[in-house]
Amino acid sequence: KELLVLNGHSFSPGGNVNVGTSGNTSTLAIQGTFTAVGANTLTVNGALAVSGTFTGAGGIVDVNGAFSQTAGSFTAPSVNLNIAGNLSRSGGSFTHNGGTIVLDGSNQTISGSTTFNNFISTTAGKTLQFQNGTLFTFAGTFTITGTGSGSNRVTVQSNSAGNQWTAQFNSAQSAVTYADIK
Repeated sequence: KELLVLNGHSFSPGGNVNVGTSGNTSTLAIQGTFTAVGANTLTVNGALAVSGTFTGAGGIVDVNGAFSQTAGSFTAPSVNLNIAGNLSRSGGSFTHNGGTIVLDGSNQTISGSTTFNNFISTTAGKTLQFQNGTLFTFAGTFTITGTGSGSNRVTVQSNSAGNQWTAQFNSAQSAVTYADIK
């Protein structure tokens, strides 16, 4: 099941949009132009693949799978972009739009140099792997929250053992608790 916005075509929904149903993997593939309107919610029960133009608005975008951008331009919503799978960028431009990236899945990998505004991951016991040798900029808050000790901590590390990932924080950070940063 796939909703495909073809190159040269536009889709601007005037209400909430659900791609697929819970439990069924679907894909929203943007090759043309997708423009969100107002505070409407976009829910993708699967992957969001961007190679065209995606413009978020004031509504939540909830991706219950992977987010990938290979080309084009992506403007995040000014509220939350929730991603349950990996976040992969290999091309195009990414504009955070003052919003918040929420990584709400289990173990997740983040690849491709990106500037985030607010960045949140509060799933206890997970591992976040950032692409080694790549700069990730955090313009707002960087919130990582595990619980207690041991396997309930959040681990933040490079995706390649022995190699570093690079973070630039544009403001003081104090929202990292019960986490191991490597």
